[in-house]
Amino acid sequence: GAIIRLVSLVVLKAVSQDGDIFMQIGKWSGKTPKSTFQLPGVKQEADERVNDTLERMFQNRLSFFASKLHLKGVERTVEEKESKEYGVQTRYMRTICNALLVDDAALEAPTCTFRQAVQHVSETEVGAVCSSMTKASQLSALERLKDADVYAVRADYKSGNLYAWVPEDLFDFLGSADGSIVLKAWLAELELPSKADAEADEYSADDEAAHEVCHNLSFESATV
Repeated sequence: GAIIRLVSLVVLKAVSQDGDIFMQIGKWSGKTPKSTFQLPGVKQEADERVNDTLERMFQNRLSFFASKLHLKGVERTVEEKESKEYGVQTRYMRTICNALLVDDAALEAPTCTFRQAVQHVSETEVGAVCSSMTKASQLSALERLKDADVYAVRADYKSGNLYAWVPEDLFDFLGSADGSIVLKAWLAELELPSKADAEADEYSADDEAAHEVCHNLSFESATV
């Protein structure tokens, strides 16, 4: 029979009080961002509980986030498709941890700036970024995203991930083929924080907060 690669993932679906969803919208290596549109997540190791994997994600990738969330529970999904990276059929088993942002919680992490004001980008100029972006729905979506904070979380001095709160009604669109063009145009306008700016705004890992919020998940979902 055919060989199927198995991957267990733990992902975080955090929702703001306004219903916006916290998404990884890109990653970078060097100076050029590359678009991705997915919930933040990490692979679950063979000897890890969901709680342990989630705590590791908070500590290593989202250290500024743990104390700002109330975890509500989990759900599981299974999806089978070909891996773009490995070119083999892969079964992705996801544990989605649902969370709500605490009222008025501000995220303290370095943010990107825009090279030019997106609201002044004409259709012609957008076409220079991505010539296939011509639909009114795409231009409208880009206009709405212009005010969103984009958080740059460094893995090291040369690479890292980009995160942003995405309006719920744009969630499905940005995951589509038309939406991916908008995502690329949005990222093309971003200026990553300099090394000095990132160090000035450095956020510290709150291991105690990460442990506490993951312990709460254990309490609410004891069967995980």
